[in-house]
Amino acid sequence: MLQPLFARPAVASGPLLHLHPAARLLCGALVFLAILVTPAALGLPGLVLLPVVFLFMTGIPRRQAVRLLLSALFFYLPFLVITIAAEAAGNQSASYSGDLLVAGRGIAGVLVIGGALSTLTLADLHVALVGLRFSSWMALLAVHIFHQTEALTGETRRIVQAITVRNGGGSTLRVLRSLPLVWLPRVLFKADRVSMAMDVRGYDHAWVTEVRPWRRVDYLGVAAALGLVAATILLRIAGIR
Repeated sequence: MLQPLFARPAVASGPLLHLHPAARLLCGALVFLAILVTPAALGLPGLVLLPVVFLFMTGIPRRQAVRLLLSALFFYLPFLVITIAAEAAGNQSASYSGDLLVAGRGIAGVLVIGGALSTLTLADLHVALVGLRFSSWMALLAVHIFHQTEALTGETRRIVQAITVRNGGGSTLRVLRSLPLVWLPRVLFKADRVSMAMDVRGYDHAWVTEVRPWRRVDYLGVAAALGLVAATILLRIAGIR
């Protein structure tokens, strides 16, 4: 069985896992949209509550949730530090609430999307995309992008470890200088093998997946996510910014 995309080797086991794969993906997208339109008046507590509740519903393991959080901080903290430093240099009385809000939305969005994907195997992802009326070739392309990204990430990690061992734990600069010479041929060789394997297995034809019908619980889950989006929009319409 293919493991979930962002929860290897542990498996997410929350209530969201009982929904149709397409409903899980759609719920994640709707909660992400709700985060984008959440009024600033709710502040950071509102942005913290949404991803925490959603991650609880996915049942993602705590260790994987921490990794997601660290990844989000890695991307958004530099932006936040640079923006605050620039504003502080230009204006001594600058307010940083807007910068914090933008970074908070980004971090919360990463947690929600990562949590949603953690409930999906590669096969589930294909079923979800086909169930959302994506064309079969687009769904297959997305699945292979995720699969190859993960495979190449693991390959790169193994190459770096091998180079480090053979260099006797040498400097990072030496490892980075040696990486292209070893990494590129290995990646090209792996891509060639994958291409031949796909030809042999008949991947030149569309991969058609039988999509099972949605159940009542699937519609209820999506309706709840839609209600959350509607509530945030109504708050904005009511003048709560």
